[in-house]
Amino acid sequence: MALIAVRAAKKMGKKAPETVSTDKIADYDTVDSYYKNYVLEAFSMGLITGYDEIGTFGPKDTLTREQGAMIAYRLIYYYLYDQTGFKKICF
Repeated sequence: MALIAVRAAKKMGKKAPETVSTDKIADYDTVDSYYKNYVLEAFSMGLITGYDEIGTFGPKDTLTREQGAMIAYRLIYYYLYDQTGFKKICF
């Protein structure tokens, strides 16, 4: 899901402000090498925050509906609306 979220954000013209440290993601070492950059970017963009205070990502866990909905909400809220609440783009 990190890959999809980051690609969608990039399609909207967004980039990660600055990459978070891998220390912020508790189980970063268990992420497949192909997805590591996407996970870092998703965390940096605020699209994914992890399960708990230590930033557990759970790369081998099944994504729940709630988690998928939250990522979709963050994409819509942060990237489709400006600070005044007006839509930036139409779809």
